[in-house]
Amino acid sequence: EGRFHDAGPSGWHRQAHRETIPWGGNPWHPAAGSEALSNCFAISGAQSVTAAGYFYTPDPVGNTEASIGVRYYSDASCSTAVGTLSSTTSALSTQATWQQLTHTKAANGSATHAKVSIRARRLAAGSELIYFDNITAAQP
Repeated sequence: EGRFHDAGPSGWHRQAHRETIPWGGNPWHPAAGSEALSNCFAISGAQSVTAAGYFYTPDPVGNTEASIGVRYYSDASCSTAVGTLSSTTSALSTQATWQQLTHTKAANGSATHAKVSIRARRLAAGSELIYFDNITAAQP
């Protein structure tokens, strides 16, 4: 199974092994168990949020995809979503090399808080391993 370590309000690390990365069906759906979310953090609703992070696989590439995104909320407990998830998805392109993904989501006037979303997906059967590190969120 994957491990999750909370490193603060907008930074976290995750390691996911194939048992926690779904294959088939709708693997990007949160109910499929493929999504990890950061802690809820306060934002300035007038500015966009940029999420960034590094992804790594020691296995041959081509069988995995990773996604980083931003979810907005209108409350401090992040229980009332505002809009939908917006994310950037990429197949990992180089084996055994950290690859950075970034995503910027435009501001939503009613949003006061946000979470960074990380998702992973296997594209074929196998035992791929994906590491996530140095996940950040920033506003200009």
